[in-house]
Amino acid sequence: MDARGATAWGQAILIGGVIGAALLPLGALGHRIGLWSYQTGFVFLAGGAFLAIFTVIAGVFALILTLKAGRSEGRQSLLLGLLLSGAVVLLLGLEIGSTTTAPAMHDIATDVGDPPAFDKAIALRGADANPLDYDIAANAARQQIAYPRVKPIRTDKSVDESFDRAVEVLESMRLDIVNADRDDGVIEAVATSFWFGFKDDVVVRVRPRGAGATVDMRSVSRVGIGDLGVNAKRIEEFIERFKAP
Repeated sequence: MDARGATAWGQAILIGGVIGAALLPLGALGHRIGLWSYQTGFVFLAGGAFLAIFTVIAGVFALILTLKAGRSEGRQSLLLGLLLSGAVVLLLGLEIGSTTTAPAMHDIATDVGDPPAFDKAIALRGADANPLDYDIAANAARQQIAYPRVKPIRTDKSVDESFDRAVEVLESMRLDIVNADRDDGVIEAVATSFWFGFKDDVVVRVRPRGAGATVDMRSVSRVGIGDLGVNAKRIEEFIERFKAP
């Protein structure tokens, strides 16, 4: 390999790495601002992934050739392109890994026998959103196996204290509260993901339990079959924050 060839390889790998890395946020942010559907955004992600994998393979091959030829031309561009592509492959690999451990569920509730019901959020979800009927037969057993920590909160706090604490926790989690009905003991909120802007609807129900209260929570994705475990993690975070001193 001559100097010109080594330089060309380095530039090609760098360009491939930059484009592959750029396709990921481009696809996500394009959907967030309404330029295209989330399915199109996923196509951008897939394109970035395939380009990154190809760039890593080609980059390693080019690096071996330049090392054997003793060429340093284009080495910096080559290594930078490999770094960018490798980061994309690693990031997507971690995401894919999470899909193998999380069940294909998008509706998670602390009370699988009597999940909290939505009210105001129904009008916000749109006609194409996932249904809000919790399928007890299909989901309850799977959820309890996958997410054993998702359970009702039983607290000695009064109903009013628990209601106020729930509102405080939801706000601290940066959820947008769309309904806080103290009389019915129901709080509804919306969570929006950072990149794609996916929206999940959340409802918290506070019921009396003797002198204390039982607090239940439900989190439902508007789109998608699975949620990569996001809804369960949100509920677990809520439980931890609620119980914190």
